[in-house]
Amino acid sequence: MGYLMLYTACGACGATMLCNPDKVPSLRPGAEGEKLPLCRNCFERWNDIHRRQKGLEPVPLLDGAYEAAPETPSDRSDFYEEGK
Repeated sequence: MGYLMLYTACGACGATMLCNPDKVPSLRPGAEGEKLPLCRNCFERWNDIHRRQKGLEPVPLLDGAYEAAPETPSDRSDFYEEGK
């Protein structure tokens, strides 16, 4: 069994980061825009500006968002062949 991590740049500040691609918070600029991952600092800033300052509860950060994700054969079926 392996582990999967995404090495990418934050869509807001450009800082490089490691994250779990299934759990990292992201933004989608525009209605049809590509989802851009957010680093922990930018996610907290987004919560402050768009939630806390408006009296709303912050969006929770998913457990494991910035940790390795277990990789199973079904996750990467294009790289896995039964019995090999």
